[in-house]
Amino acid sequence: MTAGCVNGMLENVEEYIWTLFGVRPGQDARNFAAVFNRAGMPTSQQEPGDRPNYANGFHGITLMKGAIGDVRGVIHLPTNGPDGNGYYTRQILLLRRVSGADPDPEGLVYAWVDRGAMDGAAPYAPGPCDGSQPVPDPTPPPMPIPPDLSPVLHAIADLRQEQTTGITMLGQQIEAVGKSVEGLKFAGVGSMRIPILGTVHFAITLTRLP
Repeated sequence: MTAGCVNGMLENVEEYIWTLFGVRPGQDARNFAAVFNRAGMPTSQQEPGDRPNYANGFHGITLMKGAIGDVRGVIHLPTNGPDGNGYYTRQILLLRRVSGADPDPEGLVYAWVDRGAMDGAAPYAPGPCDGSQPVPDPTPPPMPIPPDLSPVLHAIADLRQEQTTGITMLGQQIEAVGKSVEGLKFAGVGSMRIPILGTVHFAITLTRLP
């Protein structure tokens, strides 16, 4: 996971830099040249008007060196707009002299000094990164859309109507059978099977009454 990477973009560039160099603000910086060189960050070589190269292996960030390759303790962050000199960079000094120390490396500590704020540079423009840790979205997920129950409700209504119709027809047939039985005269005891609604049968035992 890339340190400082948030939702696929290098938003926390300061965390990325300190993790890359393996140091923290306030620590003794007497060995800063070796620390910065060991990271392998490319040297700043932009010309006025040059756009940041986010494919340089360090998310568009470069390390400032002198003419003879001496490390200056400064990095350049990519921006989307030029500064007063036409550079699409924002300068960050990673060293700070300890108060009261004489002017030699013994009196340096690591720090994050944004020179771009003093130079009128454009804001840092984060580049893409891999292996980010997404920031949880505080917005609750939307409620699922309920399915359309209209067909089901219509089917239930139709089934109830069929049941009601069937019960009504059954009652009518039973009533008709009752009337027919009243008109029959039998010479003994017998039985008959009467169809109800076509497929259902029931037996009636008839006994002639005196």
